[in-house]
Amino acid sequence: MDRTRPLHSAPSPPVLPQIRRVAIGVLLSGIMLAGLTGCSLFVMAGKMVYGDPKITSQFKQITKTDLIKEDKTVLILCSASAAADQGGDLQSDVIRGLTQRLKSNRIKVVDSNKVYTWLNDHGGRWETPPNDIARDVETDFIIHVQLDTFTLYEENSSNLYRGRAAGSVNAYQVVERDGRKHAEHVFVSDLTSSYPLHNPVPRDQSSERSFRSRVVRDLCEQLGRLFYDYRAGDGFN
Repeated sequence: MDRTRPLHSAPSPPVLPQIRRVAIGVLLSGIMLAGLTGCSLFVMAGKMVYGDPKITSQFKQITKTDLIKEDKTVLILCSASAAADQGGDLQSDVIRGLTQRLKSNRIKVVDSNKVYTWLNDHGGRWETPPNDIARDVETDFIIHVQLDTFTLYEENSSNLYRGRAAGSVNAYQVVERDGRKHAEHVFVSDLTSSYPLHNPVPRDQSSERSFRSRVVRDLCEQLGRLFYDYRAGDGFN
C-alpha cells in the first residue's frame, strides 16, 4: 500500500504586510520625486488614505451660517495701525484682495468702490460696531479686518524677506430692531500670518514691491478661508 504522505503547499505570505509595503513604497517615491517636506508630507499621506476632504470655515462653524448656500452679501472693512500701514495702501489692498478671494469662491461682496465712497464721505471713520455703514449700505454681514502689525523683512535682517501680519478679524450681522438697522457682533478670530512659512526669500531674488504683493495675496487667501470651506491641502506656501 502506498503510504505516500499528502503534499502540503507552503503557507502564503500575509497579504496586509505586502499591501503596506507597496503603499509605503509609493508614498516614499512620491515624496522623493516631489521634494515634499513638513506639512505637505502629511497632506499627501492623508490624501492617499482619506482623499482630499473640505474643511469647514471658522465662520460657518461659529455662526452656523453658510454664506454661499444662504445667498448672503458681505461688506469688507479694513483698518491698520500707523506702524503697519507705512506705505499708505495696505487697507485698500487688503479690501481689494479679500474681495477677489471671496468672489472667486462664490460669496457675494459689496462693490469696494461703494465702500471707498462711503469712507471718503465719512472721513475714513466708522463706529464700532459699524451701525452707521450698516444703515447706509445694503448688506447682510460686515467683515472688519484689523491689522496691528505688517512687516516684510526677517527679524534682525535687511537682506531676507519674510512677510508677517498680526491683528484680528471681526464680523457683524446686520439686523433690524425698532425700525433701524444694527450691526450685531457674531464672529471674532485672531490673525497671525507668515509668508513664506519655511525659508525666507533673499532680497536679491525679488523687488520689495513684488514680494509685498505676494505677502498681501497670501494674507487675503488666509483671511478668505475664515469664511469659505477649503481643501485640506490648500494654502501651504
